Amino acid sequence: MYCSCRLLLRYNAMKKRDYTKDEKEMSMYTLKRASQVPIIAPGATDEESCGDVRMQGKGSIYNCSNSWSEFSPKIGIDYQVNDDVMTYFHVSKGFRSGVFNARPLAPNEVSSAEPETLTSYEFGFKSQWYDNRFQLIFFGLCLSTRRNSTL
Repeated sequence: MYCSCRLLLRYNAMKKRDYTKDEKEMSMYTLKRASQVPIIAPGATDEESCGDVRMQGKGSIYNCSNSWSEFSPKIGIDYQVNDDVMTYFHVSKGFRSGVFNARPLAPNEVSSAEPETLTSYEFGFKSQWYDNRFQLIFFGLCLSTRRNSTL
């Protein structure tokens, strides 16, 4: 949802709300072609979102499933200095869902990584010159990321 409103004569405020929910499932069957033995030996995994590695035919199989969700807002304010120059400041939050390790070599390597979140601070100005034939845009961006775990 996006909303923009005029606060005063030259000020605009904007607000955006996003909600993301990702559900992922993975089923992995492993088998070495030459020797016809499983790449991962059967056994218990340490990961709560993945089942134990078990034999199926000549190979081994395991399944993983999980879901992640996040609220990602964006707020900002714009100031129109004159008809040709605008300054702005925006703060937003981003999200990328977690993933599974698809190439483990042992049951204890079957794992998942938690989602990443990003907070972005953007400021700058935009200007137009010579009847909109020339535009000058200057901005600064500061990013702050948080990754909960790695594979």
